[in-house]
Amino acid sequence: MLLPIIDVGLMNEHLSTHEGLLGKLDLYLIDSSATYLQKIITIQQTVLKSHIQVMLELLNPSNENWIELPSINLEEKLSISWPVYSDFDTLTKRITLELQSAAKAMAHTNFTSALMMKNENVKHVHYEMAVQQATYMNYISAFVKEKDWAPSIKASQVTQRKVIEHFNSLI
Repeated sequence: MLLPIIDVGLMNEHLSTHEGLLGKLDLYLIDSSATYLQKIITIQQTVLKSHIQVMLELLNPSNENWIELPSINLEEKLSISWPVYSDFDTLTKRITLELQSAAKAMAHTNFTSALMMKNENVKHVHYEMAVQQATYMNYISAFVKEKDWAPSIKASQVTQRKVIEHFNSLI
């Protein structure tokens, strides 16, 4: 089946991004000595390769079948225990923060692209890809939060009440 040019263009861009990210993940595996970090990097590589395979199937002009994103139970795969010890080195922290950021960017890109895509199958697959990346990101974010590597500043009650008062007239 021939796809709308916007779908082809967006997938071309995604495939290039995946190629670059896979290269970066290969370097992280070399630099990382922490077993748990190697496992989460490997999981992201598996997810990205699955996304590449599906996009290539979608791009195949002789394909007339509905393509599904293979189901990957990320909750099960990511149910590894983070080490309890707290002597994480700077490199581990930075790689973890980069994994979080990359997954967030991929989820955002996949979702935004799905909104622009025209072919229903291509659109559906990219929504699913966004969910997979968001699930991966949420796992990493929970660990980052636990380690307080990216503290979140809370708003004051006064600030929150001001917002409520300002918009209360809308209901």
